Amino acid sequence: MKRVATAAILIPLVLLAVIRAPNSLFVLLAALVALLALREYFDVAAAYGVEPFRFLGYLFTVTLFAIAFWAGSVSESSIIAVLVALILLFGFSPFVFLCAGMPRQDLRSALPGA
Repeated sequence: MKRVATAAILIPLVLLAVIRAPNSLFVLLAALVALLALREYFDVAAAYGVEPFRFLGYLFTVTLFAIAFWAGSVSESSIIAVLVALILLFGFSPFVFLCAGMPRQDLRSALPGA
C-alpha cells in the first residue's frame, strides 16, 4: 500500500517536472534522484561486504550533473567545452578509482568497490 501511495503522489510530480520544469530544475531533480539511488546502491553493496568508494561515487555523480547543468546554460558555440569536460570526466574516472583502490589490503575488493 505504501508503494502505491508513493507512486500516486510521485508520478504526477515527475510528469509535471518533465513537461513543465525548466532545464535547470529538471537537472537538479535528476541529480537528487541519482544521488538517492547511488546511496541505496552503496548500502546494498556494503550489505554484501563490499566497501564502495562512497566519496568518489558522490563526487563523480555531482560533477556529471554539474556539467549537465552547465551545458544547459552555455551557447551553442561553447558546446565543445562541454564535450571536452565529459570526455575528461569519463576518461579519467577509471584511473581515479584505480588509484583509490590501490591502498586496500585486499585488491580483490577494489573493482567491486568502484
